[in-house]
Amino acid sequence: MFVTAIAGESRTWGVGKLLSQSGEDCTVEYFDSPMAEPIIRNCLASELRTVSLPAETRVFTFNTGIGAWEIGRIVDDHGDTQLIKFPKGKTRHLEVADVFARWDRPIADPTTFLAAAITETPRYTDGRAPFMRSLLRQRAASLGMSALASSAIELEAHQVEVVRKVLQDPIQRYLLADEVGLGKTIEAGVLIRQCVLDDRDNAVVVILVPDGLVTQWRSELRSKFFLGDLLDQSVFVEPFSALARIQSHLSRASMLVIDEAHHVAAEDGTGSDGLYDAMVQAAPSIERVLLLSATPALHNERGFLRMLHLLDPTGYPLDGEDAFRKRVNDRQALAEIVASLTPDNALYLDDTLDQLAEMFPADARLQSEADHLRGLIVGMPQEDDPELVSAVAVVRDHLS
Repeated sequence: MFVTAIAGESRTWGVGKLLSQSGEDCTVEYFDSPMAEPIIRNCLASELRTVSLPAETRVFTFNTGIGAWEIGRIVDDHGDTQLIKFPKGKTRHLEVADVFARWDRPIADPTTFLAAAITETPRYTDGRAPFMRSLLRQRAASLGMSALASSAIELEAHQVEVVRKVLQDPIQRYLLADEVGLGKTIEAGVLIRQCVLDDRDNAVVVILVPDGLVTQWRSELRSKFFLGDLLDQSVFVEPFSALARIQSHLSRASMLVIDEAHHVAAEDGTGSDGLYDAMVQAAPSIERVLLLSATPALHNERGFLRMLHLLDPTGYPLDGEDAFRKRVNDRQALAEIVASLTPDNALYLDDTLDQLAEMFPADARLQSEADHLRGLIVGMPQEDDPELVSAVAVVRDHLS
């Protein structure tokens, strides 16, 4: 008879076959593949219960007449015998001793089935192949990021690039600072869903939002990212004003998301010093931290520094505001220089490269790449010249 364990080590092994019983002592056989030795387990009768194989259960049997293994499906389990359907509509009654059903462990090596010449009918392949091709196309289109393909959203190219960049970084601590209307919330939703998919049993996501946006966030997580069953269980959307509840979640959070983070970081009365201080204490120990804000750094350096301090307190100390202001100003100047660093601007690239040399005199690699680019533009190449395009791209990539 077939049995399953309800206690002990083998309780997760699925269906086995009772080989013998002496009082309370039982010997159970578990079947993995035709070419592998069966797994024998000794256990107590109290740890087992008998089971019937459901209809359509796939089973294996060795046909001594043809000297080969066959595969079939259960039509009816009569206890001591099973009615089994084989390909081409053939059915046979077989004794339990001649019927083998796989345990619940995944197939580790499919070549053992091929070695035993056990394959399914091509009809199944023909039916499944279109689905597999579609699935592979989806995975390719989503760059392997399952959250993209499993969310009810339409992503723009720049959003896909943002999500890809964050997920490929082993340190996922980012400030999403796109302009209003460019889809930061959608990007954050995808990243939240991916966090849950990566570790559904242990992921705890804490999302902090302005009080007036709680309902909107919950609705989008439910309708677009299918996380409704996890809301208030392992995905928590809390208003800025609920400091006590927020603090109760932070100790076990694996991901922290703060929408409109500039309000939390503000020192002008629009934010909460208590909430910001709590974030300063908790954020360093949380694996993934995501801040959303449309506030530009220029002319708001203090608030921007306080946001970045939550992501990297060592790199952005709160007492380093003067140095940070200089970094912001330099980045603004650098952005303007990089904007002019294009192949169609070849006649004026000398001036651009001179500015870079003054800005980064100690950057040996930049100087080397700039010298190579200077050598090319002396010959006045066409703007679509592959070597010029490549050399400009190398310099731009280094600066970014």
